[in-house]
Amino acid sequence: TVLLYLQGQLAAAPAADVERHLDECAECSAFLAEVGRTISAGDLPAAAPSTGGGAAASAGEAAPLARSTTVGRYIILNPIGAGGMGVVYAAYDAELDRTIALKLLRPAPAATARADEIRARLLREAQALARLQHPNVVAVHDAGTFHDEVFVAMELVDGETLTRWLRARRRTWREVIAVFVQAGTGLAAAHSAGLVHRDFKPDNVLVGKDGRARVADFGLARPASAAPEATLTAPAPPDERPRALTRTGARLGTPAYMAPEQHRGEAADARSDQFSFCVALYEALYGERPCGDDGGVRRRGEPRDSPRDRRVPARLRRVVRRGLSGAPAARYPSMEALLAALGRNPRARRLQQAAALTLAALLAAGALGYRTHAERTRRQCQDAVARLRGVWDEPRRAAGQAAFRATGAPGAEDAWARVRDELDRYTAAWVADRTGTCEATRRGPQAAEAAALRLECLDWRLEEVRALGTLLEHADAAIVDRATLVARRLTPIINCGSTTLLTRRPRPPRDPALRARVDAIRVQITEAMILYYAGKLREAEGGARQAAASARASGHRAIEAEALRALGQLLISTDKQEESEAVLRQAVTAAEASGHDEAKAEALVQLVWVLSMSPARSPARLREAEQSGQLAAATIERLGGDVPRLEAVLAHNLGVLAWARGRFAEAQQHLERGLRALEREPDGPAIAPMLQGLGLVLAGQGQLAAAAPILEQAIARRERDFGPGHPRVARYLIALVEVRTAQGRPDEALALAQRALALTRSGSTRDSLLTGEALGAVGACRAAQGRDVDALALAQETLAVTEKALGPRDPRLAQRRSALADALRRTGQLAAALAEHRRALTLLEGTVEPEHPDRARALHGIGATLLAQRRPAEALAPLERALAIREHAAIPPADLAATRFALAQALAGAGRDRERARALAVEARAGLAHAEGPHEAARAAIDRWLARAVR
Repeated sequence: TVLLYLQGQLAAAPAADVERHLDECAECSAFLAEVGRTISAGDLPAAAPSTGGGAAASAGEAAPLARSTTVGRYIILNPIGAGGMGVVYAAYDAELDRTIALKLLRPAPAATARADEIRARLLREAQALARLQHPNVVAVHDAGTFHDEVFVAMELVDGETLTRWLRARRRTWREVIAVFVQAGTGLAAAHSAGLVHRDFKPDNVLVGKDGRARVADFGLARPASAAPEATLTAPAPPDERPRALTRTGARLGTPAYMAPEQHRGEAADARSDQFSFCVALYEALYGERPCGDDGGVRRRGEPRDSPRDRRVPARLRRVVRRGLSGAPAARYPSMEALLAALGRNPRARRLQQAAALTLAALLAAGALGYRTHAERTRRQCQDAVARLRGVWDEPRRAAGQAAFRATGAPGAEDAWARVRDELDRYTAAWVADRTGTCEATRRGPQAAEAAALRLECLDWRLEEVRALGTLLEHADAAIVDRATLVARRLTPIINCGSTTLLTRRPRPPRDPALRARVDAIRVQITEAMILYYAGKLREAEGGARQAAASARASGHRAIEAEALRALGQLLISTDKQEESEAVLRQAVTAAEASGHDEAKAEALVQLVWVLSMSPARSPARLREAEQSGQLAAATIERLGGDVPRLEAVLAHNLGVLAWARGRFAEAQQHLERGLRALEREPDGPAIAPMLQGLGLVLAGQGQLAAAAPILEQAIARRERDFGPGHPRVARYLIALVEVRTAQGRPDEALALAQRALALTRSGSTRDSLLTGEALGAVGACRAAQGRDVDALALAQETLAVTEKALGPRDPRLAQRRSALADALRRTGQLAAALAEHRRALTLLEGTVEPEHPDRARALHGIGATLLAQRRPAEALAPLERALAIREHAAIPPADLAATRFALAQALAGAGRDRERARALAVEARAGLAHAEGPHEAARAAIDRWLARAVR
């Protein structure tokens, strides 16, 4: 009855209109696909008795999942779409705190005979996409089963289908080509992975609000080497029109976009996807499909002549028509070749040739000023994909992978996969940006100037990729260890999109010889920074020193500022703090002289760090660091604020400065602002350190419940970036150890601390300071478990390791000495404990401000130890000073309560002001009521003391 009804309705409309509607209507496609599955299963339900009303609902029809239903670790929010392969929901990933798209196959009871096959097809979709970690392919995060159904967790794209994007407004052919090149790049990536999509169409491409196109719905994807799907057992009649994701045994794909060989039931390969791609591109360019209403192009491979009333270059018509050839061999040999043809512009080449002839005449006449412009014009119109040859292409990937394997380093294969995917994403974004920018050079003088600046910027981004590719080809264990971090630290492509930023950069010298010299120095700087990120500090420092010397000799102050800024940053990592400070100050001066605001801001941001973390720091130097930060913020504002990563690093360094000054609430504000600055770069390398810093700052204020999930997010991001066994995860685990210990969960904390310690000792590059932190974390857990002897031994080892790494006068040793003193006091070694607390206080004198909480910790320790030695009168002074600091600092309430109670005991023991002593003890008791963590023992101790000591 349903089929007869549909036949009658469809006959009333032109075939082409019906086909277009069915291809574009998700609900209709899903309905027809389900009807097809029911027929194929031979299980049509019996006719229901007529009741004089509407059709009865199917008894077996599955209801949509309700909001808040849990599927694995995902929480259903709402349905967002449906298709022949299932229903798609927006869902919340509680583990990673993100919203995802969850696709769920819910076959009707009539199709249970084929349920296993349908589930296998959906799992094939997940497996195909999981292999395609590419910026122009929708990412798959996870797959699993829910009851007897299969789910796939995917990236939730904030955007629209390519179909809707094309309909939103009239698009120029340049806009269309730019988006299709991105989608084609995703298809090419699938083909490189050995997969064929087999159902490419505009509805299966998503265009995000960020402008990035992503190919989706790989439900029909299969290995290129797989056998073709079987056709229908009986030949289909000529007018049958299989729908997208049709029943088992049918020809798979969407008819309007299928290649002729797919219609004939033959094997589909990459050239079949190329055909579908060209059908969609033709439709986008000309407003109609190339096949006509009779579907001729699909059956005979004869595209009709394209309309000529639209402003589409003839070269594009030729490219698309070749992709629509009926014979697969007549199409382009690959998607890469097709994309290269789309980017090729013969008219531009003729203009370049004419410009070259003009340039020669002008040079003969002495008009040398045109050389730079002509050279830039020549570079602008080269094909973007072709420019990746020798920079990041298959030979370079193969060489890099071979080098990683040859190291024999643990996890080398995983590290290679991560760095390869990062560079694939980066270069795909680069290709898309350059392709979209190239043609803008001829949209008027102002647009051309802005586009030329952007192209020049993009060229330097590619130089970074070239330097990294060279490094990867010569990988050793240390490079394997840090490769992902290096890839993620490449300068963001978004920086080349800020007109304000680009126009404020100093222009290159007009003299060709000096221009070449400056460019060579900039290449040196780029290579030095890549080595620096890779941990090759000696080689990086040598390269940076050479670049700085060449820059000084050139007399070009802008390149001098860039070289000095890079050298200053490298010297920080080689523990040459004094020289680093001097070099960064020189960089600021050179940048100011040349008007290079970007280099000035970068140098000032680094100067904030140097002044904050220097072992020779003092309250005066910390105030100077604050002034440098204010100047850096003003310079960034003048740049238009279009440097989110630099803004974030400044916020992070100001947070470190505030932490160094003991101003935890202020540090929290800076770090939260840094996270907001990174909203445009949500997966950037600075996110994890920012989250870790924020978690530590919250914990430092006693906000344990707020700190824990933030630190867990930071750990998850670090594990995603480097793998769970990487030493760089250790410091993030240690931060969480402190929180779990304070929450009264010492066993859980100990497991984290022991894992962190194992990681610090497993890396190819050992970090003794990090090992010391891990030892200290294990010791804190042992103390929380009441194992004081073990805790003392670990505290002694921690101090020895840290002192060897930092030297005996570094103020950071104060915390280690205080921890050792606490362990000594708990084991009854009071004289030794008192000496260590005093050494800690001496380290802090003159290096931190008088109100710093670390001073209060040392002072409290001195007072508490004197109390334990029955010297209450001597304990009064240090405890009064500790209380004065802690009452005005953002610290855990439990710490303030401890000092109040200790002072109460000292006052009572010395026979002083018993009323104040009682009031302090009562305040301490009340403060513990607002403190997070287990404090029952402390409250009981105060109650006992109040009951017997102060009456």
